[in-house]
Amino acid sequence: MKYYRLFLILVSFIFMSCLNQEELIHVEIVGDWKLEKIQEFDGLNDEDFLEYDYADTEIIFHFEPNGQLEISEDNSILEFGNYFYEVTSHDNISCIEIDGLKWNYALVGDNLILDRSFIFGPTVFLTNQF
Repeated sequence: MKYYRLFLILVSFIFMSCLNQEELIHVEIVGDWKLEKIQEFDGLNDEDFLEYDYADTEIIFHFEPNGQLEISEDNSILEFGNYFYEVTSHDNISCIEIDGLKWNYALVGDNLILDRSFIFGPTVFLTNQF
């Protein structure tokens, strides 16, 4: 009985730490992110990319804490509108699912990188708008 209680306490702590980590990841991306560029494979050579420059536009990805994503204008990846997103972490890889599509993501300074290059998909570069 003593081991059973210890096991339950241990499982509870692990579960709570996973929840806290997911909440922390989630909080880091909440807010406004300006689209800077999108890179895609050109299909002919694995090393060549097509690059779409959005630096002179004001396309904003607005992540809300309730799992809503609002995109202010059409771009080559997602159209203007509202989407649902969910943040997860698998094997120390941060993932975000947007409208059913899974993306790896990384926060590098004030930049958010959404990456689907693992399936020859696009990589999206966003800058935080404080």
